[in-house]
Amino acid sequence: MKSLMLSFLLSAATVAALFSPSYAQKTGDEAAILSVLNNSRLAFDKRDLNGFTSYFIQSPNLYYQVYSGNEHMLLAYGWEAMKRMVGDHLKKEPASLAGKHTASDFRTHINGNMAWVTSMGHLDLGGEKKESRDLFILQKQNGQWKIAALTTQEYTREKLALIK
Repeated sequence: MKSLMLSFLLSAATVAALFSPSYAQKTGDEAAILSVLNNSRLAFDKRDLNGFTSYFIQSPNLYYQVYSGNEHMLLAYGWEAMKRMVGDHLKKEPASLAGKHTASDFRTHINGNMAWVTSMGHLDLGGEKKESRDLFILQKQNGQWKIAALTTQEYTREKLALIK
């Protein structure tokens, strides 16, 4: 389970890199979206389950998928299932994960009340390095951006085939 959640940490941690000096130049919806992603990661790192889940739509249509490099995939359909899954992990792993998080290749697309962000996450655990590709889909509800879907997939660097 620990390595499964490392994948999520990679995806959530990649958002931290969004808050570089270029973040200050972003305005409007894009800045709000990046704030939601960053704050959800911070809540997860603090092991604040209620804070973390507050950034997601409370819907049975929520999609939450974490695939680790050890060939396990966790999949939760719906907010309640996601909250149970993450809550179980936080009970088993109460300490924050130590390591250096970086991210690259951010792409944000906004279309009306829907948005998606893709990124590449990097986590250095003091010698052990993990990478992931991450996709966040967000929906604007009552003027607030909420995460409607999250999928992250951990992989070894040489296994990524990027088609351009």
